[in-house]
Amino acid sequence: MGHRHRYPLSAPEDLENRVVMSLGSLSSMLGLQPAAIHHSLTTAHVGSSPAIGAVGDSLTDPYQGYPPDRSHARNWVEQLAISRHANFGAFSENVHGQSGHPGYANDWAMSGATSSDLVANQLPGLAAQVAKGQVKYAVVLIGDNDFGQFLNQAPALASDPAALMASLAQVEQTAQANFDKTVQTLLQASPNVKVEVATIPDIAQTPAVQAQLAPLGVQGQALTQLVSQAIGAYNQHIRSVASGNDHIALADLAAVDASLAQSTTPLQVGSITMDMTHTGDDYHDFILADGLHPGTIAQGIIANTMVDALDAKFQAGIRPLSASEIVRIAQKADGAVATANRV
Repeated sequence: MGHRHRYPLSAPEDLENRVVMSLGSLSSMLGLQPAAIHHSLTTAHVGSSPAIGAVGDSLTDPYQGYPPDRSHARNWVEQLAISRHANFGAFSENVHGQSGHPGYANDWAMSGATSSDLVANQLPGLAAQVAKGQVKYAVVLIGDNDFGQFLNQAPALASDPAALMASLAQVEQTAQANFDKTVQTLLQASPNVKVEVATIPDIAQTPAVQAQLAPLGVQGQALTQLVSQAIGAYNQHIRSVASGNDHIALADLAAVDASLAQSTTPLQVGSITMDMTHTGDDYHDFILADGLHPGTIAQGIIANTMVDALDAKFQAGIRPLSASEIVRIAQKADGAVATANRV
């Protein structure tokens, strides 16, 4: 992934403002069936389909509430609600009582959240829905911002290797403990719940992080390796928790990310060749103009990774999005915002 994205790094920010998700094998992730989009980009379909709940960060928090860049795109939750009538609960312009924060009743994810934020502010709400039988599938995607916050602080610790290593170890341990508590709480909330967990991409390899650490020279290179190892250990922990548990499905986003990092061919999605070098809010751009978040087509692959895992483990019966569907969603979202800006 690191060699495919180049964009400028401004002042240090939390990882929520730097995370880049990449795409893996399109043949397995996209599916082949074309289908039309039958409803709008802003309303959830609440019907007979099993309810899905989620906790996490900006990858899962609906994009439409974050102008100017994310509002040009749609994330995996929005795309499944749009094209698969996935039941994430009723759509509201002020979801969970948060003024000016549009979203779905079963989606508790919040942009900028760490795993500790999730446990404190998101988990109680989703667990209560699970306990009441309002949610059948509960999705957990978290951890990026834990390591992102560490990376923001790491340059100040570069001169003290012992303190740096201790801090990174604590970040990893905290993330794992919070992940475990989240999964255990959801499983204990109802014997009928099915939990899906997802690994996270290696953000230490993104150009943004590498640019941030470049002034540290050799120390920065060493820090990159250390953080990559910590993220790898965190992801392996997620895999081990899911392994052999009949109530947990694994969406291995980290493996998808690694697949693209190793690819040397242009990324083709349907008739669209993705721009993997530049950032922008055009639907051809893999990364949005903020240089931070994956665009609609990238999020479409995340959606299919989630669907594939649910279908394989739980026979959820959710058909993967086709390449043409994802492209149409991207075109429609980009066009709708462009039209609004011209009015």
